Amino acid sequence: MRQSHTNPAKRKRCFTQSFLLAVLLLVPCVLASQAPPESQPPNSSRPSRVAGEMSAEDIFKRFANRILFLTCEEPADESSLASGVLVSADGFIVTNAHVVQSCRSMTATYISGASRRSYEPVLKYYDEQSDAAVLKIPAEGLDFFDVLVRAARIGERVYAIGNPRGLEQSISEGIVSGNREQDGVPWIQHSAPISPGSSGGALISSGGELLGMNSRSRRESQNLNFAVPAATLAGAVSRARALAGVLDLPPDAEAQLHLGFLYYRGQGVPKDYICSGNSVDSQGSRPRKRRGTSFPRGGLRNGSGRTAGCCSGSSVDS
Repeated sequence: MRQSHTNPAKRKRCFTQSFLLAVLLLVPCVLASQAPPESQPPNSSRPSRVAGEMSAEDIFKRFANRILFLTCEEPADESSLASGVLVSADGFIVTNAHVVQSCRSMTATYISGASRRSYEPVLKYYDEQSDAAVLKIPAEGLDFFDVLVRAARIGERVYAIGNPRGLEQSISEGIVSGNREQDGVPWIQHSAPISPGSSGGALISSGGELLGMNSRSRRESQNLNFAVPAATLAGAVSRARALAGVLDLPPDAEAQLHLGFLYYRGQGVPKDYICSGNSVDSQGSRPRKRRGTSFPRGGLRNGSGRTAGCCSGSSVDS
């Protein structure tokens, strides 16, 4: 019986070929394990989150206590509910002009977890055309939003926090749908759902910036909502801080316009200035009353569902 003998050179050649084959098979697997995560295709429908963005849960935890619950006492012993946003540690609050327009008095409630503190705010600024008003409460050391002037980017994710129908500190999510202008007044159009009582609430970017203040929604439409931009709010707060006195509730539009004339002329505002319907300018003539923002018939409405210019919020059920 003849025994076969393998040539050592041939054996070495076969081993080398087998080794190279194994290396070729393993290399792609090693490279794949070390490669960075696959980037999402630009047309992918999968949700993505940009670095620095916060989730809705994070937004609520960090910023909900900066939204105040406003109760407006109106004539005929009625009350309405709305929202306000803290913009300083010493108690300056922005809300809508239509929120305070019919108020005889107002209560602002600060809510932080189980803690609740109520204040009686004073009115420091009121502008019917831009639908912005500034209130002040006697408080210190409060969490607040910096009013940074940045234009809202169409398509960016936003969150609305307010008190719809009296449901304290409710949050909803949407996107910026457009930057609009009506009669020379800028507005942010967005799709975050708002309801009666949301007026004066915050519109927050996914990065935690105060982009604007919720104001109105389009009648008989789905999520066509409008907010006062941060740039408008910054101007309102600046004017409110320059005012030494306070304005009356309910505000008088003609007297408020007189305040505007004083600012534009650089005259400042006297400490003893009191709003009254008989205000006149320094030339002795009465300033023409400025009308509020004009919207198409059947168009924009307040967060209250009432016609533009009415106090926001749902009436309290008896």
